Amino acid sequence: MNLRRLILLTVVAALTLAVAIVTAFGFPPGTREAGAVRPSNRATTETPSPTADTPTRTNLSQPTNPPTKKRAPVTRSPEEIDKVRTVLERAPEDPSQVLAESVVELYGVDLSDVFPPGTTIEVDIDTWTDIDENTALVATQITRPGHLPERYSAVLGKTNGKWMLLGTLPLEETQSTSRGPQ
Repeated sequence: MNLRRLILLTVVAALTLAVAIVTAFGFPPGTREAGAVRPSNRATTETPSPTADTPTRTNLSQPTNPPTKKRAPVTRSPEEIDKVRTVLERAPEDPSQVLAESVVELYGVDLSDVFPPGTTIEVDIDTWTDIDENTALVATQITRPGHLPERYSAVLGKTNGKWMLLGTLPLEETQSTSRGPQ
């Protein structure tokens, strides 16, 4: 696979994930929301009033976006998650079951490069994280013949009742997440 395409795939997957997280949970506390002005810049503007000749003062230090609505947590049955795990783990045998044709076309991926014969995928269902009703992340380990295992976070999307792989993000092992001997 072309390195340029791999980088593009990673960037698009990261942006997709960021948008999904912000959509689901809103901006992190202490960060600026779009359209907001920092309180230290307490700027005001004068706008003509529709009913009078005197201008109205508007305080721009208040966010212009409505507050993010809190959503009820998404709950999935263990059976649904296990079904997705099974489909992901069988992806090397039949990639069309988990990779939408449009995703393959978008990234220009040759599936024989992604899943050469003998490739295995292990899904850690304990890491399943719902972003919203139709988006989730789960840690996976892909082992290609003759290569060391690689860990990825699979970005999944549910369309028409079917979970599909939208992209992957490399997972880096750290001491706090390593499962090896301590």
